Amino acid sequence: MPTAERLQRLILLFSLLLGIAAAPLLFVNVWAAIALFILASLGIGLGTVARVYSTPITRDSLNAEGHSAVNPPAAPPATSEETKQTQIANIEETVATTGAMQPTAGQPIAPTPETHVRQYTTTWLWLIGALLAGIAVGVLANRILPAPHANSVDAQDVAPIESLSSSPVSPIHKPEATSGLIESRVIVAGEEWTVLHSALDIGQAADIFDGKPDTLMRGERANPFIFEVHYPQPKLASSVLLHLARMSDFEIAIAAATADGETLNFGGTYVEELVDPVLEFEVPGGTRPLRSVHVAILDRRDPPQEGFHTHVREFVLR
Repeated sequence: MPTAERLQRLILLFSLLLGIAAAPLLFVNVWAAIALFILASLGIGLGTVARVYSTPITRDSLNAEGHSAVNPPAAPPATSEETKQTQIANIEETVATTGAMQPTAGQPIAPTPETHVRQYTTTWLWLIGALLAGIAVGVLANRILPAPHANSVDAQDVAPIESLSSSPVSPIHKPEATSGLIESRVIVAGEEWTVLHSALDIGQAADIFDGKPDTLMRGERANPFIFEVHYPQPKLASSVLLHLARMSDFEIAIAAATADGETLNFGGTYVEELVDPVLEFEVPGGTRPLRSVHVAILDRRDPPQEGFHTHVREFVLR
């Protein structure tokens, strides 16, 4: 097998393997899966185009009509000496004028400039189409496949926050964690809500109430990251929904103040890595009227080089 053909087959095989690997990766990292889809599409396109245009056009591939057009006609039976001489001269003249231009059987025919232009144009169109197809598949998969919900984790895998609140080593309950909060006022459903939150470097407080997961607020460096929502009128709620970005080994503490002055403490801890988790916490005692909700998110990992940046996409009372 020629080296070029072997290389083309390897490119096609490797691209197919990339496409297969991208499918399960959608459940872990959508953008990495999109990148693999794009690379696989480009590789398949490149291998296919190279395979098609690497096959040379030979004289054997010409049709019978093309043969009859370039081959000299057979000489008719000789009738006289003069006729023979005339036919011989015609054949020699035909061979002299066309023999140098026509390739022998099996010899490749050199492509014309128009053929080169057509081949390059087709190649680029194929590759651009493959690129767009890879992006479309990745985006479509990102929209169709649901984000993993952390509330589907077995109950024994999630420890209640009350069991951790008595531990003096957890900084999520320390008073200094709530110092230096910034006050923001947001308009939600025609009401003005007050939001106290840690310093942000991306987004604003209103972004967690707009129902759009693509918008978010990101903590500048605070750990734990804290925000507290105060309502002008008590809100009936049986659960608190919190949509975060990718996190692992973290703790969430929620303190909800009811209309009659009671404080309800609940939350959970999560050890495994979760990708864009949607966490739903049941309010103790069922549906209660809540005046305010205090949320603290503690990243328990070792401090990363870029610092702690907690992402909050959505916050909803249900």
